[in-house]
Amino acid sequence: MVLQADDSKQIGRKMEQLDLEDVISLASKMPDYTMQSYVTQIKSDGVLQRVINKLGLADYNPSSLQGMISASLIKDTNLIEVRVAHSDPVLAANIANTLDSEFVNFITETNLEKLTKSGTLLEQQTNEEEKNYQNAVSALNRFLIQPRNPDLLSKDIENISDLLLDHEKNKMLAEVEVQELNGLINELNNRIERTPTTIAIKDGATERTIDNSDYYSLQRQLRQKQYELEGKKAKLATIENAISALRARWESVQEELTVKQMEHDRLKGEVDRLDKTRNVLHQKLTDIRIAKSVNQGETTVKFASPASTPTAPIKPNISFNVMIGLILGFSISVVIAFSVELLDKTIKSKMDILRKLKIPYLGSVPYCYRTKSRDKKQNIIWYPRRENKNISYDDVSPDMLEIPNSPVIELYRAICTGIWYQAIDKDRKVILCTSTEPKEGNSNITANLAVTFAQTGFRTLLIDGDLRRPVQHKFFGINNHYGLSNILLNNLPFQKVLTPSSYPGLDIMTSGPLPPNPPELLSGQYIKNMLNEIVDMYDVVLIDSPPIVSVTDSIILAGLAHGTVLNVRTRFCHLDTVKEAIYRIHQGKGKIIGAIIIGVEGNKKHVHYQRVQRESD
Repeated sequence: MVLQADDSKQIGRKMEQLDLEDVISLASKMPDYTMQSYVTQIKSDGVLQRVINKLGLADYNPSSLQGMISASLIKDTNLIEVRVAHSDPVLAANIANTLDSEFVNFITETNLEKLTKSGTLLEQQTNEEEKNYQNAVSALNRFLIQPRNPDLLSKDIENISDLLLDHEKNKMLAEVEVQELNGLINELNNRIERTPTTIAIKDGATERTIDNSDYYSLQRQLRQKQYELEGKKAKLATIENAISALRARWESVQEELTVKQMEHDRLKGEVDRLDKTRNVLHQKLTDIRIAKSVNQGETTVKFASPASTPTAPIKPNISFNVMIGLILGFSISVVIAFSVELLDKTIKSKMDILRKLKIPYLGSVPYCYRTKSRDKKQNIIWYPRRENKNISYDDVSPDMLEIPNSPVIELYRAICTGIWYQAIDKDRKVILCTSTEPKEGNSNITANLAVTFAQTGFRTLLIDGDLRRPVQHKFFGINNHYGLSNILLNNLPFQKVLTPSSYPGLDIMTSGPLPPNPPELLSGQYIKNMLNEIVDMYDVVLIDSPPIVSVTDSIILAGLAHGTVLNVRTRFCHLDTVKEAIYRIHQGKGKIIGAIIIGVEGNKKHVHYQRVQRESD
């Protein structure tokens, strides 16, 4: 029997005793646990070891104590509920209450220890940052006192800019003077061209015969202006050279200033950053010292309600355990059922034929046997609830179809109707009946189909094409001395081996003696000719064959027949095996009429016995 002691704790921040605004701001930055962290810390080895030491629990260790304790948050509150489960109610209550007090002490000591460590680390960091700040200030001062510092370079650029401005003005004046002189020279040239002397000279006169006083005066003026023009151009070139030199100097100084200004900004930014950092560290260090002086590290965990000695056990909870057992049992059963169903790859129903095999569905026949009632006076048909996979349904006699009111008769009539519409009505009379594996009941189904066709009024021939394990002669109680193998080996007329059965309209061709090599015998031309003659005499020709997956005989017969009926035993034939059988039928160039499911339950109410009218002995 296990008892449980409960208590609860209230978590808050110890701030109401503080008045300083800085300390209040500091509270939000204190080393603080979240509520979930408190829940985890309650069960930590350190706290539990303190409880063990306090109560003198020498037989316990933190791991064993953890298994007794559970802690959880109470939703939408700042309360933590602690539960201690133990067979001793007094010890459970003592552990719960001691855990509370030791947890409070543990948190308080942890907070104070964190404050102390934080203060030490901050002090070290503050000293380091102070050294970095002083070094940065010294570097900035050394940079500022160098000969070509940014201030001097800025003044140099201003002087160069002033000189450039003056030279640009002088250049503009020189350009104006050059332009004016060019205009005067052009005007003088025009006047000289219009003088009589120039005109007479062009007409062939000589200067000696011409009055050229004006001409010579203009020539003197022209030479004077040209001389002045050369002087002005020289002066303009000198000014332009000076401007180019000043511009090159300005660009050099400006580039140097840019580099040094960037270095100055970097040094100044480093000084500002370090100054701000050291101020923040100094403030944090002051805050921690104030917090320690007012005992800020003291925890705010309080007892909301102490644990009391429990009186009622919590374990074992019989009703809960029973419920869990029922749920687990049901869940496991469902999982097993689904697993078995998913892993079962056998053919089970009509939908497997239509959806998975994609071939026509002809019908189903149940597990059934013809036997005697307990008093031995009545024939009965027995429908077992479950199939027996060890039973070969080829051991069942077809004469159950003679029992009046047998529900099996209607099933076979429905199947024959399906075969009629699928094959016989389309002039495909030769029908091969085969299965995938032995013991599926193929021979039994073939015999019953032959009887049903005969009872319906069709002229029917049943050929036992199983030249390995024939059983049709046993079903109908006839000898097997002469049959299909005789006429194929000796090329005899097939009429010699036909045996009328006890069912009107039904003839039987047994297998005959077993040949050494059935596939070679069935591949001859004679059997093809024989079947062509037989279809003229009968309405329906059914051929019983061995399992098509096991031997090649059925592949050959599938190619000779007009259609093939595939008999499938429910919950016995694997899906892949049936697909292999279908592939082999197509491999032999045969056509599939449809599939019959063998072994469904007799009826929905699981009727075990079907009584019929008494037969005469």
